[in-house]
Amino acid sequence: MSAKDQSTIGPTTTITGNVAGRGDLSLHGKVNGSVRISGDLELAPEAELNGPAEGANIIVHGSVSGDVSASGTVSFGPNASYTGVISAASVAVAAGARINARLDTDFDLHLNI
Repeated sequence: MSAKDQSTIGPTTTITGNVAGRGDLSLHGKVNGSVRISGDLELAPEAELNGPAEGANIIVHGSVSGDVSASGTVSFGPNASYTGVISAASVAVAAGARINARLDTDFDLHLNI
């Protein structure tokens, strides 16, 4: 993520509602609603998203319950937890990630086992 156009939602912040914007977003807190951004979305290990997400690339280290859509890659770190539908050009899942998903696109799947 580029620091130039990056926004951050801190670990003590909870948002109930929709988040939209240009650039990248680093989520460390909790969002109950949708997240739609033009850049990359990264969820830190302590982050929680309850709703759909759209972005260029989505990197999940925390918890997501909702559909995700990326023009690039959706990546799940080793401690990620995900439930929903994934739509992306490619998907990467690290060993240890807990995924309950339907894959709804043509993509390359990279398993790091």
